[in-house]
Amino acid sequence: MRKLQETGCESAWIIRLSPVLIVLIGMLCLGMFRPVYADSGNLKVAVKSDQITITLSNIGNSGTAQVYAASANEYAESDSIHGISTIRGNGDLIGTYTCGSSKTLTIDRYNEEREDLLYDKYYVIQDKKILAGPVYATDIQSKKDRIRVETTSKKGILLEGDDPVASAKDIGAQQAALNIDVNELLYANEDKSGNPIDEREHGGIAFRSNGKTYFFNKKRVDYYDKVVSEATSAGINVTAIMVAMPDADYSSHPVSLTYGDGALTPVMGFNTSNRKGLGYFEAVMEFLASRYSNTGHGVISSYVIGNEIDHPYNYWKVSKNTAKYKSGAWKGKWIEKRESLDTFMEEYTRALRVANLAVKKYAADAAVLVSLTHDWAYNEQSVRHNYSPLIRNTYAPKAVLSWIEKRESARGDYDWGVAQHNYSGSLPSTDIGMVDTGADSTHPYFKITGDYNTSQFITVLNLEVLQKYLSQASMMYDGKPRGIYLTETGVSSGDCSEVGQKRQAAYIAQLYYRCANLNAVQALCYYRLLDHEAETKNNASFGLIDSSGDKKLAYDMYKHIDSKDSFVYSNPYLPYIAFMKDGKVHSVAKGNISSYKDAMAVTDGFDWDAAWNLKKIESAPLKSDQSDGTDYKYEPKCEYKYDKSTRRHDVIDKDTGKIIETEDCAFDSGNVTKQATRTKNGVLTYTCEICGGSYKETIPKLTTVSPVKDYIYEGVEIIPQIKAKTSDRKSVSRDQYLVTTLSGSVDTYTVKLDFNGRYKYRTSFKVTIHPEGTRLKKLRASKKKVTVYWYAQPTQISGYQIQLATKKSFRKAKTYTVKKKTGTKAGAKLSKTLKMKKGKYYVRVRTYKKIKGTKIYSSWSKVKSTKIR
Repeated sequence: MRKLQETGCESAWIIRLSPVLIVLIGMLCLGMFRPVYADSGNLKVAVKSDQITITLSNIGNSGTAQVYAASANEYAESDSIHGISTIRGNGDLIGTYTCGSSKTLTIDRYNEEREDLLYDKYYVIQDKKILAGPVYATDIQSKKDRIRVETTSKKGILLEGDDPVASAKDIGAQQAALNIDVNELLYANEDKSGNPIDEREHGGIAFRSNGKTYFFNKKRVDYYDKVVSEATSAGINVTAIMVAMPDADYSSHPVSLTYGDGALTPVMGFNTSNRKGLGYFEAVMEFLASRYSNTGHGVISSYVIGNEIDHPYNYWKVSKNTAKYKSGAWKGKWIEKRESLDTFMEEYTRALRVANLAVKKYAADAAVLVSLTHDWAYNEQSVRHNYSPLIRNTYAPKAVLSWIEKRESARGDYDWGVAQHNYSGSLPSTDIGMVDTGADSTHPYFKITGDYNTSQFITVLNLEVLQKYLSQASMMYDGKPRGIYLTETGVSSGDCSEVGQKRQAAYIAQLYYRCANLNAVQALCYYRLLDHEAETKNNASFGLIDSSGDKKLAYDMYKHIDSKDSFVYSNPYLPYIAFMKDGKVHSVAKGNISSYKDAMAVTDGFDWDAAWNLKKIESAPLKSDQSDGTDYKYEPKCEYKYDKSTRRHDVIDKDTGKIIETEDCAFDSGNVTKQATRTKNGVLTYTCEICGGSYKETIPKLTTVSPVKDYIYEGVEIIPQIKAKTSDRKSVSRDQYLVTTLSGSVDTYTVKLDFNGRYKYRTSFKVTIHPEGTRLKKLRASKKKVTVYWYAQPTQISGYQIQLATKKSFRKAKTYTVKKKTGTKAGAKLSKTLKMKKGKYYVRVRTYKKIKGTKIYSSWSKVKSTKIR
């Protein structure tokens, strides 16, 4: 129920009366609320403490239109983008509008059920045509203007361990990321059968949201209270990462807030397409925003909604349309036929929008963030097709951000930011400079660039590309690039060898200097403090502390990275940075890097001379007599002597000529000095990035290159599979070749295969995608005839073939053709009656598609038999 007042060119009138609301006079007098207007074209929305004002101007040409208010999960009948929401209807009529005029509608913010209509969106509709909308309020009259903790440094850490804030304080963090598991935090108000549950029996904390009471796990709330309040007291700005981790049966988690049993993944998405799920999510965000807006429990100033949502099959799975692969190397494995980008993004951005409205209700400077991987445009380019069929289930982060900018800005722009997860292109690698710039022969097709239109990835080495993308006029908010929060970004130490640890320290230092000098970056919450067993078993050892509890070399370096001693701690590791640029290796040893400033420009297109600022780097209050804050140049005082037999080098003091120490060489990932072919071995040369010493290995020649040539139509792209082996009987990884990706339609294709990197070999071959087959339902024999029944398969076929034979071998079988009937649904029962002589007959059926005069057949169905008398 909404109370309406209208002003403008028409007389005032009132409909759908509701009780008078209590006006918060005291707060208004104290200036605790401030009105902010959301502007989307000519439809504007302002939200005050007790009223919502909708201003319309110059919409449409003539006639009368209707203005509707719809819940976030409701959509006008003619709105083509509605996610998976089944609630279709224009919403509540709140007034009429004379097209082309100016008019203001004012409604009560709270209805009779005490629901906050802040979350509604608005349409202007004329004769079922949407003239404007949907439009949301982008800012609201917040209870507080500012809650964010004032900080001087971007350095941060993921809060984890037994005493996370103590560890954060020890490294001098001023930023922190905290995982909040909604599955542990929120209780369901009903069981799976819909029977009410009062979670106060379990010690739940009651919270009133939108006229309903919700309950929260007191034990988890107490933990978050402790961590957040301690962090705030220590001057640490906290960013919450909102996730839902499924338990065995997620019995305590509201089913309506999930996407159903078929969508259980390592991290669940928040389903707001239904009214109950939407209510739960509003309650969760309001509970946290109200509690952690400097009301005695500390401050959370930013909220990341979900985890790596561009990989929905693991982290925000909406689709339940799954099936098994029918052919190829992944035969028998499950595939998800993902939702369209429009459907998926509407589901995600609805939650993002609702979260923004909830946090803005309590704090004007609180922000919501989109969680993305470093894949950028990876799955828009054919290179990814060599790696995994998961290409079918991911969305490019670039496409995700473009969608939000295009669709959400039209609905009322707001200050969403990006929570980027930055790593190297190869997570376990320590030699990430060479890997990411295409110099690693194990990843020959991988290469970052400085152009957001061409770079496959945005990694720790070209983060400025994301800032450049967000600095486009269309992407900016309030004249500034949107904020970048690195809430999960790390560098691996590999097997934790001394070389691995030194490389990790070097690239973490380079990462921090990059972030410190990029204006759009708001926080670097390093991932992670402690190595995790699930990651270290794959050499993805991101921690500053190893699994034994020992601090790595990067720990003290990161502790001082934002202090006056920054380069005292980081310069010893500078020689461990190396990358390929303009066909040359850049490193201290090569003489073209003498400072971390030199090491910034891994790619072209960004002015690091202009961006570099020591004050931004040395911003922490830590005082020391070791440095005056200007010694960022690296002055090598040593030389090196390589021992080929041990593959180590002596470190020799230039002044005295004495050996200081002997250490392992920092060999690169290998440079192909001679490619292997089908007849000859190749040569792989490894070079130490410090001393220049090298050794060689043989690349065994290719002996087997066997493509899989037949596939079954699945409705998705087909990645031809290649079985390739070398003379030492080892399989060749898919990243060593490119192969044509097929559209997936039934047809015969010419596929090009191109080996590169360690191998040199090109060929082409034919691949056929066959139509999906069908099944016999039954046979019905009668006097001198038989009726064959089978299931319809209407997609990508021209018709069916039926074979009857008196022998199982189908020798001398009779073949009958039945053309496809238009409009037949999949699985419908089809039949054909055939006149036959007496005897026993074996029957089978298959589909076919006619392409340019040639029939392409499916495999035959299982055989059934019958007797004709």
